[in-house]
Amino acid sequence: MKGVISLIFFLITGFVVGQFPSRFLSVQEMTQDLDSLLATIEAAHPDPTAYCGESAWIQAQALAQQQIQSPMSTAAFGWVISEMLGTLQDSHTQLNYGSYWRKHLNQGGRVLPIRKRGKWVVKAPLAGLNPGDSLVSINGWSIDQIDLISKTFAMTEGESDVSELRMTDALFSLIMAPFVIQNKDSAVIVYQNPDGKTIRKSVATMGLKEWEAYLKKQDPDKEKAQFTIEGGIGILTIPSFAPKRFGQQHRIIQRAFRKIKNQGLDSLVIDLRNNAGGLSTEVEYLYSYLDTQGHNTPHNIISKSSRLAQTRYPLLNKKWIQKSILHLFQKQENIYNYVFLRSQPLGKQDTVYFHQNFIQKRNVFNGTLILWVNGLSASAAVDFTHAVRLNRRGQIWGEPIMGGMKGTFGNTTAMTLPNSQLQIQISTIRYNYDASWQYDPVPLSPDIVIEITREDLIKDRDAFKEVLKKRSNLRTP
Repeated sequence: MKGVISLIFFLITGFVVGQFPSRFLSVQEMTQDLDSLLATIEAAHPDPTAYCGESAWIQAQALAQQQIQSPMSTAAFGWVISEMLGTLQDSHTQLNYGSYWRKHLNQGGRVLPIRKRGKWVVKAPLAGLNPGDSLVSINGWSIDQIDLISKTFAMTEGESDVSELRMTDALFSLIMAPFVIQNKDSAVIVYQNPDGKTIRKSVATMGLKEWEAYLKKQDPDKEKAQFTIEGGIGILTIPSFAPKRFGQQHRIIQRAFRKIKNQGLDSLVIDLRNNAGGLSTEVEYLYSYLDTQGHNTPHNIISKSSRLAQTRYPLLNKKWIQKSILHLFQKQENIYNYVFLRSQPLGKQDTVYFHQNFIQKRNVFNGTLILWVNGLSASAAVDFTHAVRLNRRGQIWGEPIMGGMKGTFGNTTAMTLPNSQLQIQISTIRYNYDASWQYDPVPLSPDIVIEITREDLIKDRDAFKEVLKKRSNLRTP
């Protein structure tokens, strides 16, 4: 329903007619793209209707076909595609957001990065805004109107309502670029400061060169794992289970647990907020430092052999390489199972099982564990949170995450639509945490809810750390 409402708004505002850039996709081009996408999902996705059901998926396809009966811009077509894909409730099957942003810039579009939470600004120095400022409108568009579009683009796993809100916030700048800013050199922002004063200001936007220069100034270490000790409590931050340098992340983790042991720390926080996932082997590696028995995840995976899946690590498509690996790595089930699935004939769907726990021999921590998560903790971060909950290893703080207690989709692989050149990510594997073969859409919820206030943003304080200091003011969900 959210997509239907947003499309009606889209048509009323006349954006099909006035959208930048001026080159529109024809009905035939969009039909070909849509047919190509649907055929690829059918061929590659292991179970696209697991959450939504066959009837809802058929209706979503029919609605998309109705919506492309008039020429529209690539940005608008991306909207239609996202609305359809949102029906699947699969966070791994989505428009490639980075490609969408880059395409807008390459076509002469302009951008203005603003991080927000609801209407409150989190970080927006380039827009001249301060944390805690309350956004009212941008270029005449109310924040609610922009969020309505962003919500359509926000893909989440199952019925993750909180994750949908967080994704809507995360996509704000992405959606604002092609629909609100377009190719304008400036944007008019109306907002209220913390004193309640309404302010109107015009700020410069950024083109491709300015954006690239801005990226070069960003801290390259912000995505790196970090370990600190605050108030006698260790805090290990893991931004991703797919780091740029796996060896570096392993060394940081190793040093952290060695320091925890040497200093006799009895409490540890692992921070997975905004961790979008990565490799299950990295989940097992980190968890091995928390439990002498380790943890095996997933229990099994369901995979469908397809040409799309074969585009990942194409050397593995060679039969002699497959045979060699299957012979040499029979006892290493992570490698063996992956290559076994790759060796299956096109169209075949199969299930493989995992039994081996990763065991750590030194510096295993057996003290108090607190796990921090939020609505943007997804995929492999769900794997880790599930392990903590299943094994009763620690207390989970934060908000409901992007996945439940049964598993998630994954191994997302990109396809490019032939005419619009939009990139779409499609799941090629289902990760299951047990053999119940049930798909539970309910997200995993925390033991302790942490709420972020406007005051937290204004004072630049971490609400999670504030609660950690007080060890009070807590409530169960």
